[in-house]
Amino acid sequence: MGVLEENDNSKYVRLNVIHMRGTEDMSTKDVFKYFEDYAPASIEWINDISCNVVWLDNISAARALLGLSKRISGLSEKLQRENKEAANDNDLVNVENNSAEENMIQLKDIQCPLPPGLWRKGVDYPKSKAIFLRFAMKSDKKQPRAERMSEYYKKYGNPNFG
Repeated sequence: MGVLEENDNSKYVRLNVIHMRGTEDMSTKDVFKYFEDYAPASIEWINDISCNVVWLDNISAARALLGLSKRISGLSEKLQRENKEAANDNDLVNVENNSAEENMIQLKDIQCPLPPGLWRKGVDYPKSKAIFLRFAMKSDKKQPRAERMSEYYKKYGNPNFG
């Protein structure tokens, strides 16, 4: 899935957490429903369009990522063209060209803008235009005063303040 545990850069990755992008019209309940077969422990909202879904162990998060997403074929090659140093052996990303091992979707078949980075295409959900998943980085955190910029709160209200 692109992460090598023995790599020095792996200290920046939270292997028990999946970063989810595409949640602009989803609630916490919707996110739990999306992952219902994989029993996540909690959700950390980052902003309107993304959240971190947390498990108690690395294996459960990896199972959820594999079960609910497809590798985007052509994405790693695109990233390497855009960023030449991505081919360095010390990188966090381990690019494998064995397409028989996992389901995949072609980059050209994705009909919406793709966020920067190495993502997997999540299975469709009725309240989302497109869902993208990857292991969370330690830097995937809510910014101060993020609730003030939330379009979701403006539209549906802040559930923390009734």
